[in-house]
Amino acid sequence: MALIHDIQTALLDENSSVGSILLKLRFLAAKLDTDILEEWVQHEVEGYRGDVDVPEYRQAQVTYTGSFADTVKQISNVSIPSKRVAEIAGSQWVRYQIRDGLPLIESQIASEKDGSHFEIDSSNLKLLLQRKIYQNMSIIEINSRIDTGAFARVQHAVRAKTLDFTLKLEKQVPSVAEIELGAAPVKISPNEQKNVEHLTQNIFYDVKGDVTNI
Repeated sequence: MALIHDIQTALLDENSSVGSILLKLRFLAAKLDTDILEEWVQHEVEGYRGDVDVPEYRQAQVTYTGSFADTVKQISNVSIPSKRVAEIAGSQWVRYQIRDGLPLIESQIASEKDGSHFEIDSSNLKLLLQRKIYQNMSIIEINSRIDTGAFARVQHAVRAKTLDFTLKLEKQVPSVAEIELGAAPVKISPNEQKNVEHLTQNIFYDVKGDVTNI
């Protein structure tokens, strides 16, 4: 079976691991001699380093609740407005960047339980917001929350983009259907090579915000 057809079949199987599919796509990228596609696959499999911007689909909203007290009363589990958090501490506290690789993300999805959610360390935020949310009231505790659905959206986005890429690649680069595991190398024409680069830029690094600076 042609490698691209193997990838497409796996993508249409909802039970297949996107992480393992990406390894096949990385092999295909090497055969097509396209470094930019290999870079994208590497980031998705191994994770995004701190000095690399993450795509829009890897950003999630963070919400906070807190407990406050003064000398007279205490209030617990009160929602803290995200806009106020961003104004005081910065927008990075309300927009979480999911940098983990797909294998780890998929393991988090698999271990998800009903009502579960993901938390980040908000101890430093507690210091930044101290006495700035409710006048004269100290913050006793802050709890963060990221819906685990954010991780499923990353998985879905990568699956959808990869399927879109392989379908268009098959049409615009016909010789890709000749690439098989263990088979002799396939010669890609200069025009087909340009099509590969063009598709990679448009689908994985589009100008609407899903841009990774490499």
